[in-house]
Amino acid sequence: MYTTNAAATVGDTDPTGRLTPGSLADFVVLASDPLATAADEIAAIAVLATYVGGSPVFEA
Repeated sequence: MYTTNAAATVGDTDPTGRLTPGSLADFVVLASDPLATAADEIAAIAVLATYVGGSPVFEA
């Protein structure tokens, strides 16, 4: 949902924007769910990993 819509917003939907084999993805893995976190605590959520183009570039 979030990756597909973000890619469509910038006019790039193929092969980006989907978490499927053969697609490219930039995303982060967070320590907790930001949707279940108080707004004033979101900035403190730890980033566990960052992926760019489907490849890991940072792992905690």
